[in-house]
Amino acid sequence: MKRELSALAFGIMLAGCGGSSGGSDASGVYQSDDRVFGELRNNAVKCNISEPLVSADVIVHSDDGSIISESSTDAAGKFDIQWPKKAAHLTLTYKKTNENLSAEVSVDTMLNIQAGDVGITNVFSSSLNERCDCEFFNIDFSDIKANYPEHDIFVDGANWSK
Repeated sequence: MKRELSALAFGIMLAGCGGSSGGSDASGVYQSDDRVFGELRNNAVKCNISEPLVSADVIVHSDDGSIISESSTDAAGKFDIQWPKKAAHLTLTYKKTNENLSAEVSVDTMLNIQAGDVGITNVFSSSLNERCDCEFFNIDFSDIKANYPEHDIFVDGANWSK
């Protein structure tokens, strides 16, 4: 009797485990509950100003590079997308301005990633530099040179001790 109950309980457990978190929809595309999420930030080059990178394209690719799905970042620069079992690569495309203030499109692809948090992608764009409150000033090194003659002073790779 004990063996019959054990076998019955085992059979019920197996019957209860029959599903999975994914399946095929009517088009035959495999669906999954796995997700990939992350954030894009637009940063100034000259100071510590940062803002969300809005409306960047987020593209999911299979192992052979074919596109599975496309979406974009929200108003907070974040994305949270479905990650199908056959997904392998994630591409982020966005516009930024270079040091000449010309617009350019950047494409970043993360290869062979797993579902989960891909972190923050920081983009450096010169368009935010106009909001920086940078100050320029001159430093007189003569007192330092006089008090520390055996030392060299380097600023941005240049030796100011000579």
